[in-house]
Amino acid sequence: MLFMAFEGDIASMNIRERLLQMGRWERVGEVEGNPSYTSGEVGLITLKGEHLYREDLDALFEVHNPGGYPLLVILSRHSSASRIPTLTLHPTGNFSEALYGGRCRALSTSAPLPMRETLRSLRRWAEKLGLEHRVSYEVTHHGPLIRTPHFFVEIGSDEEMWRREDAAEAIAGALLETFPGTYREPEGVEVAVGVGGGHYAPRFTDIALKRAVAFGHMLPEYALQEAISSPEVIEEMVKRTPGAAVCYTHSTGRSKELVRRAAGIIAQMGLEIR
Repeated sequence: MLFMAFEGDIASMNIRERLLQMGRWERVGEVEGNPSYTSGEVGLITLKGEHLYREDLDALFEVHNPGGYPLLVILSRHSSASRIPTLTLHPTGNFSEALYGGRCRALSTSAPLPMRETLRSLRRWAEKLGLEHRVSYEVTHHGPLIRTPHFFVEIGSDEEMWRREDAAEAIAGALLETFPGTYREPEGVEVAVGVGGGHYAPRFTDIALKRAVAFGHMLPEYALQEAISSPEVIEEMVKRTPGAAVCYTHSTGRSKELVRRAAGIIAQMGLEIR
């Protein structure tokens, strides 16, 4: 397992500092001029610049992963005009054009089980610290394209929030709790993809927090039309969600027909629709 921080991202470096303060790490070398660390089967490296357009993360994972469970966790900021305080997690990929890294109509490999465990731990840490932040999934979006199972974990939604030490403490605490030097997949958790709903995936977040269900890729309402016009990217949702067995939907009046059509493509791949 490997955690990646980025020098050009304020929130990323904030989370990194909290990880180093709260965890037990051994310095093992340097990557791109920055110290690298390990703690059991977990590594922590810091890269130059920002992450959206880095197409070499899989190669870096192969070199610097200490071993154990194959997982890449990217520490990041989240930007939103709403400026709502958020703590979020999501896989990467583009259902249409690649406006912010990655490739057009190409999805990365998601990590549904560890992403769900981190989400649940993050909710506990946010409550423990008395944070006002909304804790949730985000749907699949932006780059880079990553073939290693991965997820982004982010502080939102503006620079004031990115610098909040308590928000970074919640993420660091959740990561250290979920990955205490190792990781074992939970048993009895169903793996799902999601279709419909808004950017912060309210139904899918609620299901993951209350039931034994873990989500990988999530296709939002606003990307449905583009995705349906290229059905192979909907099929890719399933292929890039390891262990996917079911599809949950979230439709409003205006999106009901599009959700039905997208879910129909997924049903043809053998997944149950709920």
